[in-house]
Amino acid sequence: REDTSDTPVSASRAAKKAVDQNVRLIIGPVFSEATKAAAAVAYERDVNVLSFSNDVSLAGSGVFLLGLSPVQPIERMVDYAATH
Repeated sequence: REDTSDTPVSASRAAKKAVDQNVRLIIGPVFSEATKAAAAVAYERDVNVLSFSNDVSLAGSGVFLLGLSPVQPIERMVDYAATH
């Protein structure tokens, strides 16, 4: 377990430490810039990242998002409003 402090530098450092310990999955970080930094390190070692970010531009290349995209609830509300 490593606290990334949600900064890109700390996230990169934590990801490097994790992959050096042969982890198979990184859970976190929360914010998009920190996720980008951690993902870059993880990608080099074929380690997936589960991020709590909701920035859909980060998804792919081993990054999976757990955060709710704002698009999803907006689409549901519009669909509901249109039918009621």
